This record gives sequence, structure tokens and C-alpha cells, in this order.
Amino acid sequence: MKRFALLIFALFVLASVGKSATHIVFGGFTLPVIPPTPGCGPATDQSLCGNAGDPYGGGGAPAPDATITACGALTPPSPGYVYRVTANIGAAAAADCITWSYTDPFVLDLYGHTVTGMIHGTNSPYGTTIMNGTVTCNSVATGCVDVGQDGVAAAYDRIHHLTINQAALGGRAVNFNQNNLYTPVATRYIQIYNIQATFTNANEGANRTYLIWANGGNTVPAEAWNNTASPGAALNGFQGIAFYAIPGGYAHNNYIVLPHPSYTTALEPPRAILFDCEGKVGSPCGGNEAAHNQIVADYSRAIRVRAETGDLIHDNTLLNCRFTDIDGGAINVGDTDIQGEATSAEIYSNTFELNDGNGVNLGGDSSDTANVHDNTVTCYLGSCTAALWFAMTQITETSFTHPIAAGTLTVKNTTFPGAWGSKNTVLSCGPAGNPSYVCGIADDTATVLYCNTGTVVGNGTKTLSCP
Repeated sequence: MKRFALLIFALFVLASVGKSATHIVFGGFTLPVIPPTPGCGPATDQSLCGNAGDPYGGGGAPAPDATITACGALTPPSPGYVYRVTANIGAAAAADCITWSYTDPFVLDLYGHTVTGMIHGTNSPYGTTIMNGTVTCNSVATGCVDVGQDGVAAAYDRIHHLTINQAALGGRAVNFNQNNLYTPVATRYIQIYNIQATFTNANEGANRTYLIWANGGNTVPAEAWNNTASPGAALNGFQGIAFYAIPGGYAHNNYIVLPHPSYTTALEPPRAILFDCEGKVGSPCGGNEAAHNQIVADYSRAIRVRAETGDLIHDNTLLNCRFTDIDGGAINVGDTDIQGEATSAEIYSNTFELNDGNGVNLGGDSSDTANVHDNTVTCYLGSCTAALWFAMTQITETSFTHPIAAGTLTVKNTTFPGAWGSKNTVLSCGPAGNPSYVCGIADDTATVLYCNTGTVVGNGTKTLSCP
């Protein structure tokens, strides 16, 4: 009976575990991988964005082993144990409601109900599934849904089909943290999908506000899809989906509307998707992918990559891209805090709707590179008059030792609208010449390799490189 229950649980928790895997062994069974169904992003009707669709994947709700009618600690007696919440529970948004500390997999099915207060706990080493309901909290200390892993991971976590209302300034909707192991584990994966979040519409405090924070500890891949947020006009430093120290993660088919800045520009602009390995030099993170996302960028960075290499950014639609600051761009690559933290990304098949902003910005030292090719530019409301650079280089990190070179930007095969006309398209910054083309650090020189991408200008190195 227990083997049958484990099989049912394994079928329940599995979704795609990688872009090439077709089967996985779990609990002694070889099971097919179930790929996610896209419901957000470009060219979709957004009908499956956020907490929408069937949380059970057509298999029906799992039979509960125990029901929950009040806040408390979970102590499941066996692997695959299923809890079902049968009423709205909790009354204190700033307090814990459901907690656990356990070593075997279990399922927490909110069954359409609302939990007021935090849901959080730590597993070592097995997986957790939390789904199908609403969580309302007011806590900077943890996420409304907060999952930690402390041991050598050996199973899958899934957090999905939740509406999350985070009232704390600088709070997180979903917070996942894996202890740093520095050894990727083939049988470990975290999936976060169909999350819909709301946040307090006010300026941030000391901390950033996150839709999803996933720290893989240089060990655990993460996948996030069908998530959505529109955080409000005055939320500084909003971070949509942040993959920190994640090896081989995949953020796809998400829909995020970034705040329009009726806030002070002294605080940093938001980001919709962040791939970050800052401070983890030599670790195996990187190789992440952002694809098929739709992001209304406004004055913010839609996608940021820093201190990790081999990231892919493709088939995204970035709307209403506006100017942020000197190192601003709808896609920002580099700009690390420490010299020599190499950053690289391949950026292709994206659509950039430029308003009065930049498309791609490469910032940082000579270790930073971006390969930008086969992208399409459109202009906001059909007018390209105010649009700035499609791609540019810049460096503003004054703590680096100088003189050094800025990075290398490759830009090829960009499609521009007829309204673009004869506007310049790509900037290679450098130390002398036109004052408008000087890097943020005056003695740096960037390199641009280009082909079939409009007019390239600047004081830096510019090399025609076709094909």
C-alpha cells in the first residue's frame, strides 16, 4: 500500500525536470516527465497566468491523510503524506500559521482556502508540495510561503497555484533557500508556477520586494512559469523572479508588469527577472534561461544578468522600454560589484518595444560579454523619435582598478521598423572623441562587433564582423 501511495505522490509532484529529460526515477519507479503547459507570455491569452487552471493537472485532488482546521505544526508520519486545509485559517498576518521540520516528502493542499500568516519550514533532505489556495501575510523576515532545504537534496519541491498577498515593505511572496553545497544534484529540482502576487503600493523600506526568490545554493536548478505580478506604481526595488546561485534554471512564460516610477529615483529601479551569482566566483551557477516571458518594462530593467556565464535570453517580449539611468537597459548584462566576476549572455529572438529607453546594456569590465543577434525592434505607439540605443556599452563601477577595458558586445541581424530611419542604433563607449560616447569611467574602451544592425557609433572599438 505504501509503494502505491508513493507512486501516486511521485506522479503528483512531477512536472518537467529539464529541457531534455523524458523520464525520472523516483522511489524506485521510472516515471514519465510531465511538461508544463504554457499559459503566459507573448502570443497567449494570459488565461493561465497566476492562480488559474487546474492545480491537480487533471488527476483530481489527492485523498487527504489528515485535515487541517487551524494553524499549527505539521508532523507527517510517513513519506507522501497529504494534508488538506478544510477552512480558512489564521488571524495574524505577521505570525506563523503552518510550520514544519521534517525529512520526508509531503503535500500541503490548501484546497481553495485562505491561510493568514506565514507558511514555512525546513526539510532535510526531501521535497515539499504547497498548492491551491491563498496566503496573506505581513512579514519581512520570511516569505509568505517560505521553504528551506538544509541537507543533500534528493527530491522535488513544487509551489504552485497560489494567490499571495504580501503586505510588508521589502517582503517576499515566495522564498526558497537551499543550503550551499556547491555540488549540483541530478535528482533535485524546485518548481514554482501559477503564482499570483499583490504587494503594498508604497516605497520600499531597507529591503527589496520579491515575487519569487529562489536561492539554489549552487546546487539546485529552479523552474518558474505562469507567474504574474503587477506590483503597483510606487514600489521601488521590486524584483520579480530572482534566481540567485542557481545552476541551469529556467524562467519562462511569465507575465510581469513593472511599476511605473511615481517614486523617488534615488532608489533603484525594479527588475522582472534576475539571474545573479554575485560573490560566488568559481561556483557552478549560471547557464540559466529566460524565454517566452512578457514584461512591461517601463523605467525598469526587465532582465538582469550578473556574475554568471552562459545565460540564454530569447523569445521574450519587452514592452514600453524607457530610460532608467546611465547603466539602464531593458536587458542589463554585467555591472558586478567585484572586478573579474565574468558575466556573459546570449540574447536572441526577442522583441523590444522601445519608448524613450535602451534595449540592451553591457556594463562592467573586460570579462563581460554579450552576444545579441536576430532580435526585433518596434517603437512605442509607432513613433521612434524618442528611442535611444538598441544596444550600448557602459561602465560605472568606480571601485575597479583602472585603466582596464570595458566588455565586448556583439550585435548582429537586428530588424528595425521603417520609422527608425537613420537613427544610430549601437554605442561602443570609449575614452576620447565625442563627449556623449565616453564610458562612465573615462579611461575604459569597449569593443563592439557588428553586422546588419544599423549604424554603430562611439569612441570605442567598432569592428564589422559578418556573418
